[in-house]
Amino acid sequence: MKLFLHLLRYPLHGTLIVGAITFTLLIYLAVKASVLGLALLIFIAPGFIKYQYKITQRVAAGRKRPPVASVNDLTPFTGLHFVIHLVLFVGAVVWLNDQQTEWSQPLVIFLAVIFPASVAIMAMTDDIFQAFNPIRIVKVIARVAKSYVVVLLFILALRLLQLQILAHSDLEILSLFIALYASLVIFAGVGKLLRWHEHELGLEVISSVAYTNNTDRQSTEKQRTQATDEIFQLFQVDEGWKAFVEIEKQLSLDNHSLPSYELIMQSMHDWEKQGNLAAGWASQFAIRYVQRLLSAVDDNQEQSDSNNQHRALELVERRLRRDRNFKLPTALASQLAEYAKSIGHSDTAVQLVYDAEVTT
Repeated sequence: MKLFLHLLRYPLHGTLIVGAITFTLLIYLAVKASVLGLALLIFIAPGFIKYQYKITQRVAAGRKRPPVASVNDLTPFTGLHFVIHLVLFVGAVVWLNDQQTEWSQPLVIFLAVIFPASVAIMAMTDDIFQAFNPIRIVKVIARVAKSYVVVLLFILALRLLQLQILAHSDLEILSLFIALYASLVIFAGVGKLLRWHEHELGLEVISSVAYTNNTDRQSTEKQRTQATDEIFQLFQVDEGWKAFVEIEKQLSLDNHSLPSYELIMQSMHDWEKQGNLAAGWASQFAIRYVQRLLSAVDDNQEQSDSNNQHRALELVERRLRRDRNFKLPTALASQLAEYAKSIGHSDTAVQLVYDAEVTT
């Protein structure tokens, strides 16, 4: 229910409505402008398709504001993989409807069901082959099954509402606007699904560079790896506090995104397992990470509250198992204990949180 309310909130943003109006006017005028208009439509239609995926990635990155439609969206030589992805889906649906066989409608329904998952994969990976990989699609749906059903019901409700409005409207431009706006809302819904289940899906693309091009993304990942190596070297020469200064710089560059915290925490766990990092340093950063997760809950700006709280609870349990001297601040321990009770967590897990509170 909570996810459904989140899905309803984002479409009401004025920027999204303005984007739908902008493309409605461009497409409508292009269609009415004979040959020249049709030539312009070759740029406008792909631009709208790319704008939809841009919305998905921006919502998945946790941004409150939808992207503003710009001239760059009309550039014909970028983002063609997004265009191909959607054209193949739409083309398959049109072809199946024309066949009018007993299998046509079931296959159309099947494509409609897997479409959000395919869009999600496309937004995560920028890889059209992965987006059509049946194994990858099944894995995504399985990992977020309940929320995926909510998104499908949301899309169905939106579609029924769209049909009702179109049935009582004779204005071509209004019908076009409703169709385009509904499509933008669907793509925003997929982005919200990605954000809601960031950890389950293991997203690498959802960060402050979520919708940059592949070259920029690879460059950023290389810089992150180099920065992580430098941090590790500081820990090795007993310059732990200097390492934390560098960690803070790295987090600031990534706008303190949760994936950045997760990356550093995982690196510390690996170093610790290899015997190259004292447990105390990993525990120190774990407290920072827990604070960040719970602040995301308070701000209601990140993925689902329960996911963040559950991740924080798992992290605390892990640190208590690895570091007997791990101390969690009382306020954080109390907040996690309350959450553990609310979800009927095992007595052992609840006790771990209370132990952390006692040792403070």
